[in-house]
Amino acid sequence: MTNTRDARKLSLLLAVLVALSPMATDAYLPAIPTMAEFFGVKVSYMETSISIYILGLGVGLLLGGPLSDHFGRRRLSRIGIFVFLICCIGIIFAPSVPAILGLRFFQAIGGGFVTVIGPAIVRDRFDGKEAARVFALVGLIMGIAPLVAPSLGSVILAFLGWQWIFVFIAVYALMLLLVIMPRLPERRHKPEEKLTVGGVIRDYIHIFRHRRALGYILAQAFCVAVMFTFLTGSSFMYITYFEVSESMFPVYFGANMVMAMVFNRLNPLLLNFLTPHQIMGIGLGIASTMMVLFVIFNLTGNARLELVFPLMIVGIGTMGLVGPNGMSCFMAFFPEKSGTASGVLGTMQYFVGGALGSLGGLVNDGTLLPMSLVMATGAVVSVVSYLVLAGGPFHEPPVIRRSGEQG
Repeated sequence: MTNTRDARKLSLLLAVLVALSPMATDAYLPAIPTMAEFFGVKVSYMETSISIYILGLGVGLLLGGPLSDHFGRRRLSRIGIFVFLICCIGIIFAPSVPAILGLRFFQAIGGGFVTVIGPAIVRDRFDGKEAARVFALVGLIMGIAPLVAPSLGSVILAFLGWQWIFVFIAVYALMLLLVIMPRLPERRHKPEEKLTVGGVIRDYIHIFRHRRALGYILAQAFCVAVMFTFLTGSSFMYITYFEVSESMFPVYFGANMVMAMVFNRLNPLLLNFLTPHQIMGIGLGIASTMMVLFVIFNLTGNARLELVFPLMIVGIGTMGLVGPNGMSCFMAFFPEKSGTASGVLGTMQYFVGGALGSLGGLVNDGTLLPMSLVMATGAVVSVVSYLVLAGGPFHEPPVIRRSGEQG
């Protein structure tokens, strides 16, 4: 499966599939205050369902990677969708918030089983620039979910109630099970060794001991952490600090997603002249420059909206360059264990991103300086990881032949 038409078809299928978790988190965000009122709890307590989901997603990614390598991509994702769907139905009839939190955790594990197979399937069939193009196309289509899901959730909430948001998510999961899954390719080569806990641990250790792979993991994870910090602090920055109206906030926030899509579409053009490794370095360099300027503007008293806004849309937008190319470079090292590698990278992104994003909220002192310092730290660590561990701009990752899965 190497021609352009097949690559686009596969990208569409994978994007719709792995958009399950973004849909599960973003669609019900507008309903959190209503759900808190319904159950008679504080909004902050209801918001813990987001953190619980992210935690469960990390567990699902870490467990799902080696399971998909051994049992196959489609079998694992079917199990994941089924678990996700059952938990979704349970949430609709849940009697209390603790019940919802427990269901969200297991729902996220199912979602992690689904999410982890996306990069693995791409690695099964593509290498190098070809893989980077597919990852970019998947990212472009997936980028629509965070823009559309909250609006859909708001409409459903206004006309039907919060329970119907989860009905919608359940119907989406059912569509994946019945329509998308039968069309996904499966790897033909199956590992000969038995699946054991010791073997899985050895695979994890092998990945983390791989110097250049570790460089890509840290570079991607800390770059994602910059984005998570922005997501955590964006409402404070724009609405509270810059006094942007709540009706205009989605415009300022959405501009970052639009810029990420612009960079994403620039990526295929750059791949005609540069390698994924080099493009990733360019993206990291731009992001770190924007974040360092953010700190300087805060230290010099020049943190004004007209200056900070362009820094944010460019700095956060570079995820459209870093994400697909970093994924392609990292996955190139593990053709036989692509599921396990995908799980490790995804888990590290959520762990580091969640930790740094939470830190940005904890150190908030009413100014933008703490937020800028956290974001700049993440960006600089990304660049250092790329230069010191991943080899810098002049050392390309080797092209390792994939394990023979075709068609």
